[in-house]
Amino acid sequence: MVMALDLRVAELLCSRLCHDLVSPVGAVANGMELVAELGGAMDDEIAGMIGDSAALASARLRFFRAAYGLAGGQDTNSTEELKNLAESRAAGEGYHLDWAAEPGRIAGRGKSGKLALNLQLLAEEALMRGGTISLRSDAGLEAIAEGAGAALRAEQIAALRPDTPVAELTARTVHAFYTARLASECGLALSVETAGEGRVVFHAK
Repeated sequence: MVMALDLRVAELLCSRLCHDLVSPVGAVANGMELVAELGGAMDDEIAGMIGDSAALASARLRFFRAAYGLAGGQDTNSTEELKNLAESRAAGEGYHLDWAAEPGRIAGRGKSGKLALNLQLLAEEALMRGGTISLRSDAGLEAIAEGAGAALRAEQIAALRPDTPVAELTARTVHAFYTARLASECGLALSVETAGEGRVVFHAK
C-alpha cells in the first residue's frame, strides 16, 4: 500500500514537471522547425527565441533536479548554489526574490536546502500576477509571497494537512503535499497564513 501511495505521488510530480517543461522545450522545437522551413536560415529574432527558450528549460531543469531529485539522500548544494538556483528561477518566472536565508540554517546534511527551494515553488503558486517572494530562516524556514491578488487555493491548503488522502491529490495540489512531507522529514511542521491582502506566509518550524 505504501508503495502504491508513493507511486501516485511520483506520477503526479512527473505530471507537474512535464507541464512546466513542455512550453520552453516546445518553443525550441517550433523554432527549429521554422529554421528548417526557411532552408536553414536563422535570423536574430528566431535565434533569440530559441536561445531564450533553451535557457528557460535549462534553468527549470537545474532547479527541479535540486528541489525534487535525490543526491545521495541529503543536500549536496552549498547555500550559494541554492541561492543562485533560486534567483535564476525567479528571474525566469518573472518575479522578484528576496533571499535572506542564513547559510547555517539551510546548508549541511539535512534536506533543509531542498525544503527551501520547495517553499519557493509553493510561494510561487500563491502569486497570481507576479510580485515578490521573501525566503528567511529566522526560526525554521519562512517564505512570504506578496503581490496583487496573492492567495493559495483551498485545495492546496488542504493538501498541507498530514491526514490528506493521497488518492485525492491532483497535479495542482501534489506540490503542497510533497512540501509538507519534506518539512516533516526535516522535523518541521508546515503551515500557511494570510497576513493581509495580497500577502501569504508559509512557516516551516
